[in-house]
Amino acid sequence: MGILVKGVAIPETIAEYQGEAILKLAGKLIGARSFPDWIDKELAASIYYLFYLPFPQVAKESRNPLKLSLVSNILESPSFWKIKPRTVIDRLVSMVASASLIEKIVRNLPKQGNTRSEIGENHQELGDSLSKALSLALRQVEKDTRTAKEIESLITSTIPGSTSELAFEDILEEILLLSRKTDIAKILEKLSGVKLPNYIARKTSRYPKGWIEGVELGGDPERIHHSQLALPDELFYLLLAESKLLLYRRVFPLEEGPLYVLLDKSGSMQGAKIDWARAVTLALYQRAVREGRRFYARFFDALPHDLQESPPYPEARHVLRLLEYLGTVKAGGGTDITRALATAISDIESGRTREVADIVLITDGEDKLSVNVLKGIIHRIPVRLHTVMIGGDNPSLRRVSESYMTVRQLGEGDLIRVVDNVEKARAGIPHRF
Repeated sequence: MGILVKGVAIPETIAEYQGEAILKLAGKLIGARSFPDWIDKELAASIYYLFYLPFPQVAKESRNPLKLSLVSNILESPSFWKIKPRTVIDRLVSMVASASLIEKIVRNLPKQGNTRSEIGENHQELGDSLSKALSLALRQVEKDTRTAKEIESLITSTIPGSTSELAFEDILEEILLLSRKTDIAKILEKLSGVKLPNYIARKTSRYPKGWIEGVELGGDPERIHHSQLALPDELFYLLLAESKLLLYRRVFPLEEGPLYVLLDKSGSMQGAKIDWARAVTLALYQRAVREGRRFYARFFDALPHDLQESPPYPEARHVLRLLEYLGTVKAGGGTDITRALATAISDIESGRTREVADIVLITDGEDKLSVNVLKGIIHRIPVRLHTVMIGGDNPSLRRVSESYMTVRQLGEGDLIRVVDNVEKARAGIPHRF
């Protein structure tokens, strides 16, 4: 097996593995339709290295002129070079781009020309069809790679250091399917480039076997700083007796209560409102993961919808499940905030947490609410309610909320303010909206 790209000096077994993995992924996307004979592991691996290498060049020798022609046409296409900045030296996105390109080429090709004999008889006709199929395919690949890159960045920034390249391979199909949901692209675009507020330290408790936070004076032999071992014996024992030895100060982070986001999906939330609310949810999720908190998200209208839950220390698949949940729900229906809050409190209670929970309610609804009823619901467990009103105002919610803000621009600044103020309320820092 030979690679149709110059400068790729890798063992044949690795090239075959790469090509086979790409064909397997493309096959899942195509379904029952079979590949033409000439689309094989050699071609798949060659396309991969076109995307992966910074400055690829096509090899001039090949037993199959059609494959060589395709690789050359890819390299000469302006659309390919628009995609390339996202794929260079990025194995995940290069695999997504390669599988997406092969899938779309196969879908856009006519059914004839599948076998080697047919290729020989209809080479010119198939070459023209292939050129058209490639042009159409690259448009879809550009969209897929853009969203795949953003999903990859979201996962690695949310759970840094916890996801290897091999683990990413297990979710490539899900990433590709997610990239073709337009709502996901809009959500990630709003979150792209947003710098979240600086992390506020978690509350801690002294614990002799915890993390090293600093140094202090004392007489605990188990926490002696290594520099004290160089002291003369007489001085060492004197300082020990007077509890004046330099010690490591060790602490253990206290458990945080869950962060719960309630998203209004009523009919009036269509368009920019619900896209912004979803982006806020993802930003809050990133914050919750960094703080080691359990995370809940639930859409509601006149009724509460399915609950999405993520553990304190999630895996990549948990991020994808949340993205899928946010991207598939459509705005529509009425608004019942009281019922949504009651459901959220029940969800948190069932988790048996002893720590204070934070509920972020994002709505534009002017629902009629009773302050006494709301207080009765909220005070069942230790919880802080943070209300984000999109354009409107609700005096009842204002009275029972730990923090309350009205947003109108639906931009990056308002998104950051929501995350920042929820964080400050959790840490007990005075804040204003």
